[in-house]
Amino acid sequence: MRKLGILLGQRAESFRFSLSTTNKIAFCPWFAPRLFALTLRELERPEFQVSCATSRCGLEATLGLVGKPDVYGNVFLALDGTSVAVDKTDISTQNTSDVWTYQLAGEKAMRLTFSSGLDMVPVWSPDSTRFVLTSNRQINQDLYIKKSDGTQEEKLVVHANIDVNPNDWSRDGKYILYTAGNDLWYLMPQDLKTSLFLTRRTP
Repeated sequence: MRKLGILLGQRAESFRFSLSTTNKIAFCPWFAPRLFALTLRELERPEFQVSCATSRCGLEATLGLVGKPDVYGNVFLALDGTSVAVDKTDISTQNTSDVWTYQLAGEKAMRLTFSSGLDMVPVWSPDSTRFVLTSNRQINQDLYIKKSDGTQEEKLVVHANIDVNPNDWSRDGKYILYTAGNDLWYLMPQDLKTSLFLTRRTP
């Protein structure tokens, strides 16, 4: 949120899902939160990850390198601290990307999506059993939920006529924040109801 060019942070009221402020605010959408530092060992082929400086779960640790040099993006640490999820681009075509998970102990890797489009931004659920991702397999980028053990096909949960991207999953598991165009929405995964949270109004 920004007010007069100053970046602000405000805790959301979890039950009312409202902001306790009377200031005029605007939401500036951003593709994905920065959780990790990347080391560029080869052009556009970063090895991840050097250190987890800060994350949703509050962990601070140096975890060393995970994975081989490749085209990775949107690295997310599971809340239990045992795994990371990333989207990995097919370097042979550059037209597809899929979600992979890597266990930090032993570096076991698992590919979890297999569509012909772009599957990206895997945001973990608080219990680390699922994640929400965005995919353009139906032209626009829609939201899907997938089990992190790979035992279930992706479930379409938000379909719109504009691109939508996940932002975060609340600690209590009740809300998924996502962007739709310039607006911030939330999804309740229990009943798949969606509501507008913040909108970016143009002058």
